[in-house]
Amino acid sequence: MKVTYKKYPEIYKVGNETLKEIAKKFGVDVFVLQRNNEISHLSQGDYIEISNKNIYVVKPLDTISSISRKVGVSEQMLIQKNNIRQIFIGQILYY
Repeated sequence: MKVTYKKYPEIYKVGNETLKEIAKKFGVDVFVLQRNNEISHLSQGDYIEISNKNIYVVKPLDTISSISRKVGVSEQMLIQKNNIRQIFIGQILYY
């Protein structure tokens, strides 16, 4: 697990709670917590970075539709927020 040592509130020590509960507590998407911390599960006492870095890097075979499903936002929101009509590999999208 990647642990970044920063001052509160960016770093959170995990108690007896799930990733979903932590995400809800801080208003952050579960996927964002997993991606930013390179984790799939938590253990009590782990430290995780709490931030809402809502970015996605386009990968081969991605479509606007598939990305919207992965990050949990509408296609229309992705299009509007990024002012796009098409996407390309390596492009950074905000959501």
